[in-house]
Amino acid sequence: MEVTTAQTTAVPPTERRAWLAAGVVTALVVAIARTWVSRGRDEFSLWPDEPAQLAMSRFLGGGVPWTMHDHSTWQPGYATLLSPVHWFTDDPVTVFHTALALNAVLGGLAAGLLVLLVRRLTPLTPWTGAAVAAIISIAPAALFTTEFVWSEALVLVLFPATLLALLRFDDAPTFRRGVLAGILAALAFGTHSRMVPLALVTIGVAVIAALQSRTTARVAAGVAASTAGAMIAVRLYAGFVFDRLWDTPSTTNSFGGVIDHLGAPGTILIALAGQAWYLLAATIGVVLYGAVGLVRSVRRADSDVVRASP
Repeated sequence: MEVTTAQTTAVPPTERRAWLAAGVVTALVVAIARTWVSRGRDEFSLWPDEPAQLAMSRFLGGGVPWTMHDHSTWQPGYATLLSPVHWFTDDPVTVFHTALALNAVLGGLAAGLLVLLVRRLTPLTPWTGAAVAAIISIAPAALFTTEFVWSEALVLVLFPATLLALLRFDDAPTFRRGVLAGILAALAFGTHSRMVPLALVTIGVAVIAALQSRTTARVAAGVAASTAGAMIAVRLYAGFVFDRLWDTPSTTNSFGGVIDHLGAPGTILIALAGQAWYLLAATIGVVLYGAVGLVRSVRRADSDVVRASP
C-alpha cells in the first residue's frame, strides 16, 4: 500500500518575514493591553479558582502548602508555570503581580499564534490578519480573564498551538508531528479539564489519515499510544498535586467528573449553549470581519448584475 503525503506550497521569504513581523507586533500590542487592563489589582478574589492556582503554585515552588479542603480541583498546568516565582519571593503581592504579568505575556503569545492560524486558514494579508487577531484578542470578553489568576491564560496558548500542530500533521501525517500534537493536547488537558476532546480529536485525525492511506497504521497507532500515554502522565501529575493540597476534593472539575457528564445529555446541551455564546461573544472581531466581508460580497454581486444588464 502506497502512503502519500500532502504537499504544501512554499512561502516566499519576504511573505514569511511579513507574517512573522505581524505576529510579533500583534503579540506585543495584546500583551501591553493586558498589562494595562490588569493594573492596580493587588490581591486575589475569593472565587476558588484563584486560591487553588496560587496554592498549587506555592506548593510546586517549594513554599508552605495551603489546604483546599473539599473544594473542586483545578488542573495544575498554569500553577506549574507560575511556581518558579516562589524560588525568589514569598511576598503575596509580588506573586500576584507576577501572575498578572504572566497572563499578559501568555495573552500576547496566544495572539501571535492566532495570527499564524489566520495565515493558515484565511486569504488575508499579514497586517490585515494581524488586525483581525488583535481585535479578537483585546475584545472585552477576551481581556476579562487577564485580571485573574486563572488557567484560561495558558489555555489561550495551548489550544491554538495544538490546532496548528494538528493542521501540520494533517498536511504530512508523520509520527513526529502526531506526537507533538498529542503532547500539546495533553498539556492543554493538564491546564483545564475541558480540553479532553483535543486528545480525542488528535487520535481521530491520526486514524482517519491511516484510513485514507496518507500514513501507515503503525504511525496512527503510535500517535494514539503516545497521546494516551501523555494524558495518563498528566493525570498522574495532577493526582500527585491534588493528594497533597485537598482533603476530600469535589469531582466537579476532575477527569471523572468530565466523563460523568457524557451520560447526561441535558447537561451537555446546556454546556454547549453556554460555550457557544461565550465563544460568540469572545470572537466579536471575527463576527465584524465576516459582516464586512458579507456586505462586500453583496455589493460586488449587485455591481456584476448592473454591468450585465442591457
